[in-house]
Amino acid sequence: MVTGTDTAKPPIDLTIDIDPNPVPAGRPARLRARLRGDAPTDLRGLSVDVRDTHGQRVAGMTFDYFDGKECRSDHAAVVAPTALGAHAWTAVVPAQERRGVQYPERRFPVTMTVVANPIQVSAWDLPSAAVAGEVATVHVGAKGGHDDALAGRPFEVLDEHGERVAEGHLGSEPWRGTRALYAASVGIPTPAEPGLRRWRVVVPGFEAPAPHDAGEARLSFHTVAAPDGMVTVRVVDHETRRPLPAAQVVLHPFRGTTDVDGIARVRAGRGEYTLFVSTPHHKIYHINLNINNNTSINTKLITKTKPNINNLYT
Repeated sequence: MVTGTDTAKPPIDLTIDIDPNPVPAGRPARLRARLRGDAPTDLRGLSVDVRDTHGQRVAGMTFDYFDGKECRSDHAAVVAPTALGAHAWTAVVPAQERRGVQYPERRFPVTMTVVANPIQVSAWDLPSAAVAGEVATVHVGAKGGHDDALAGRPFEVLDEHGERVAEGHLGSEPWRGTRALYAASVGIPTPAEPGLRRWRVVVPGFEAPAPHDAGEARLSFHTVAAPDGMVTVRVVDHETRRPLPAAQVVLHPFRGTTDVDGIARVRAGRGEYTLFVSTPHHKIYHINLNINNNTSINTKLITKTKPNINNLYT
């Protein structure tokens, strides 16, 4: 919001609301003008122009509402400059006469603050437990302030010490089902020692076509010794005995998902585990297991009880 007061007679106050403010570089913003005088005056029909630092008209608004105290204009759309910082624009109210009162041309300063666009970064499909000393695959995606701004942009994966362990480039086309998310897969070599890793995926900032600040996403995962066993879990509905696809199977920190036949195969090392099996529509199943080598287990999930709406009012 930018407010200015003109001392010419009769004095008026002009406020230009800018949404958002600050504005990301090269992105659209909405302007709205509010006008108030010493004495409430209906100035509907009056127009106001907004001019940039070069004197070029970038927006025009007309006052179309009067609430008895101030006049308000319609909204006008503008595009922010790509140069960062404060931009000194000018709002011009032309000379006019209202009810025998002559209003001279007025000029008011308008400041638009432009900031860099943020980069939103995400990472997915990295296993929660990656085998130490092997290469794990992760998908990296990023979205910027402009639809195609991140096409082909570089990214890097950094470890806890800020050392680069992998790098790549985002795709040239939006990720399937999205309009402006650009993504790629990358293989990351995992450390040889088991443990919890907290890494980062970083997309560096850039200046053209519009400035963007660097963005990053966290990568947290465990590196574990190579599992020497396979746990096969068959999941069916308790009542229908039908296989349940897409059920989540967890032997922390190992996990898997059942296929169309309701079967998940999860690699796990020797030891004691608690097996959890779940779907959105069934109660969570759990059982303690002692895994020595390859193990198979059949599970039957019970459907969650649906509330009886008739009982809610009794």
